[in-house]
Amino acid sequence: MTKYSELKTSAAGKIVVIALVTFTMALLGYYVGQAMFYLFN
Repeated sequence: MTKYSELKTSAAGKIVVIALVTFTMALLGYYVGQAMFYLFN
């Protein structure tokens, strides 16, 4: 029971970290894209 619970928590933690990293990268990419658009247009 404890093992399964730990595995679940670990998996959820990984998913949250991956989602946060993906979101941050997407946000950074968006702002960089906007900056490039305004600079070179």
